[in-house]
Amino acid sequence: MALKPWIEDIASEQRSLVRRIYARYEERVLPRLARLRSAVLHQDANDNNLVVDGGEVRGLIDFGDMAHGRQINELAVTLAYALLDVEDIYAAAAPVIAGYAAAFALDGDEAEVLFDLVAARLAASVCISSHRARDFPDNDYLLISQAPAFRLLERLDQTNPAFLAAFARNAAGLPPIPTHDAVVAWLSSRECSPVSMFDVDLNRAGRCLLSLTGKASGMEHAGDPVAYWSWL
Repeated sequence: MALKPWIEDIASEQRSLVRRIYARYEERVLPRLARLRSAVLHQDANDNNLVVDGGEVRGLIDFGDMAHGRQINELAVTLAYALLDVEDIYAAAAPVIAGYAAAFALDGDEAEVLFDLVAARLAASVCISSHRARDFPDNDYLLISQAPAFRLLERLDQTNPAFLAAFARNAAGLPPIPTHDAVVAWLSSRECSPVSMFDVDLNRAGRCLLSLTGKASGMEHAGDPVAYWSWL
């Protein structure tokens, strides 16, 4: 949040986008912040900092960004790198989240805010690079990663945060929504006496099976509710 004043250093046509990302952080992350687990973080896990031998990861280098913070930020930073200029962010994100959760299980709050933290990391990155570029206008390197960062920010900004949270929860091996188990238990109980809302027998009517996996049909519209409904 200390970087918010640097939004003014960003090109004018992109400031509103970054402001929305920070507003989402304040709305969704800050209320949960006290419940997020803390740890010492590497904070720079990307393909340039991995030591690979024989197709397997053997180590991690570059500890210059280490800090104490919320554990879930480690995964958020990794995803912020992994999803840059990726056509299918869901196909790219799912195995990263699942792999991380297999080694270190996420809790509900962490999964809920994961993509909000990815967006916040990207917003911080463009704020810092824009601020430095103001002081060093001849250094083109400072802005080299801004274009893919803004493209990913646009996609995250246009996607319902509740959908992203459900996707993260599912990829991490959690129920897609927090109330899933309670709802299923109630529906299976004697207290539930459902009444049909339709004129057709749903047990015999035709069905459409939807998948939320990476390249499933319809997922190309996942970021646009109107387009997705039209596809349905």
